[in-house]
Amino acid sequence: MNFSALILAGGHSSCMGRDKAFLRDGKKTWLERQTDVVREAGAAEVLVSGRRGADYSSVRARVLYDQFPNSGPLAGIHAGLSAMVYPRLLVLAVDLPAINSSLVSRLGSEVFGPMGVVPKVAGQIQPLIAFYPRAARDIAAGRLARGRLNARDFAETCVNSGLAVFKEFSATAQPLFRNCNEPSDLLCPIGSC
Repeated sequence: MNFSALILAGGHSSCMGRDKAFLRDGKKTWLERQTDVVREAGAAEVLVSGRRGADYSSVRARVLYDQFPNSGPLAGIHAGLSAMVYPRLLVLAVDLPAINSSLVSRLGSEVFGPMGVVPKVAGQIQPLIAFYPRAARDIAAGRLARGRLNARDFAETCVNSGLAVFKEFSATAQPLFRNCNEPSDLLCPIGSC
């Protein structure tokens, strides 16, 4: 089944001190790397949740802006769910540099049809590398309108509403899901800590 993909790249990167989308891993920016990952995994449409004033022209993707400003990743997810063409939306944060296309493909193959799937690694919900169905848009909009911005709670609500399932990963998979938020997170090689 075809799916849309959304790269979350619109954050302020305040802890990192510079825009994480444009950090480099070799010759590619993290944004270029993540768009390559989702295309290799089979995304038929690639979207970028961006920040006004940033130049995302290095990737062939439609750029979206939040309808709920300053509302974190959930606002980007909502924008993607509102704009997607295909029944499922893969959400991938730009600051998860160890994620690869085989993990995305494996995750996407866990369910069929428009159902979503959210990883849990050693019991921790990973809402920023997950598939969500189009029907999750109303849940995101409702939460944002009420100021409930937590993406983990959103993912859990999707599962509790029957729109998605959790896929359990053991603690040995934690390095793949490592989030890089601060300069000190860059000191260890990707995938090794």
